[in-house]
Formats: sequence, structure tokens, C-alpha cells
Amino acid sequence: MLLLTAACDNKVSPAAYAKWTNSLVEEGLMRTDIEAIDVPYTDAELAEHFRRIALYHETDAGTAGGPSNRSSQPIHKWGGPVRYALMGDGVTERDLQILDEFEARVAAATGLDIGRSMRDVNLFITITTTEERAIFSEAMGNSGLAPLRESFDRWRRDPNWICGGNALISAERPHEIVAGLIFLDAGVSGRLREACLHEEFAQILGLFNDDPSVRPSLFTDTSEFARMTVHDAELLSILYDPRLTPGMSEDEAMELVPEIIEDMRRSGMRAGTGL
Repeated sequence: MLLLTAACDNKVSPAAYAKWTNSLVEEGLMRTDIEAIDVPYTDAELAEHFRRIALYHETDAGTAGGPSNRSSQPIHKWGGPVRYALMGDGVTERDLQILDEFEARVAAATGLDIGRSMRDVNLFITITTTEERAIFSEAMGNSGLAPLRESFDRWRRDPNWICGGNALISAERPHEIVAGLIFLDAGVSGRLREACLHEEFAQILGLFNDDPSVRPSLFTDTSEFARMTVHDAELLSILYDPRLTPGMSEDEAMELVPEIIEDMRRSGMRAGTGL
């Protein structure tokens, strides 16, 4: 997500974030309806959306997604449990509630063993103030998260970059995600904060790309939705179907995706809703 406004101390003020969020809501953006019944899509469109979001990635994470900012990639996904922890002076009880609800939807959609923990953490969600970011950066440089430090440092220096994330890929098992980092400015609040948590968490699971033509979705860089939609949960369901394996090429994956969607429809379950 981007905010094209001048900043102080590398990020905008909480009041400026709130004003911008309110303006988006007034424009009908930052929607919280996950079904989005006014934006229908066919199974063929869902398959194409999966191709664009799961089988491409942004070449420049600091600019908007789309055909001019993407490169092809094979399937990436987690191969084991996801244990996440929230860190930073900005963490609130509301953040924990949002992620507890989000976690349940992800587990229903993917079958992943996922949960908040203080042990064996492999996904770090940092919600930080300006004053503590240098400390976090130094700690990353001295830990297994050192490869992710560059993206964190780029984010903390860029006033236009509200939140972001990066995944660590296994050296022994190429294209398998083994760790991740999500970063968010503590000054962000309301629906914008919820959108950041939902989008970055969903993307760190392997849906790395953004494309403004993919709707109804978080993965557009348009701020249309503030919560993971049923459509997005279905993308995760496709990704975590065992028929798709890490490293599978676009051609290999897309041969199987229509069958996976057909089986998903036959089961009668709307992914991520419990219905």
C-alpha cells in the first residue's frame, strides 16, 4: 500500500493517516464486505486471477502492482506450520483480535497449521514506532532474518510505503517459504491498519503479486477492500491444494487449477467462510 503524502520522521502523522483513510471510505473504498456480491466472477476468471497473483511477483515492491511491474515465478508456499508473533510498541489488543479472526479463515481455506505463538516463531509481524525501528533492524541483522532486513530498512526510510512484507525461501527446498516478516507503522489506524494486516499476511503465504484487474480482492493496490474477500480465500485454497507443489511452473500449475476449482465447487464450501 502506498500513501503519496509528505512525511516527517520518515512516516506521516497518525492524523494524516486517519484523514486519508476517511477519504477512502467516503469514496466507497476500504470495503469490509467479504462476499462482495456486486463483483461477480466466473470460475474461469478465478483461474486467471490465480495465475496473475500466485504465478507473478512485483519487481518493485515500492510501487503499484500491474503488468508493467511484474515478473513470472513458480509456485511458492509454506511447507510446515506457521507460527506468528506480533512485536513492537504499536501492538494493540485489537490487532490480536483481527489476526485471531483472520487466522481462523486462513486455516479453513488452506488446511495450514497456523497460530499465534511465542515459541518456534517463523512469521514476525512488527508494528513499530519510529524510535524503535533502528533497534529492530539491528536485531534482524544478527538473526536468521538478516536476508529480510533490506526490505525492512527500505520501508522505514520511505515515507510513501505504509506497510509491507517479505518471505524467506528455504535453501534446501527451493520455493518453499520457511519464514516471513511483516512491517507496519504504528501510526496507522482503523480500516487502513486492518487492510495492511490482512493483505500482507495473505501475501506472505504465497500470493505475492498485486494486479488492479483482479477483483474482488485485496491484491490490487487500489484500496477497494479492507479485508480478505471470499475470492482471496479461494485463491489461497487453490494455492494450498496438495496438487500444487513448490517450484511448479506456470504451465504446470495452470493445467491443474481448473480441476482444483471444479473440485472446490463440488464440495459446496465457500473458502474462508465456513459455509
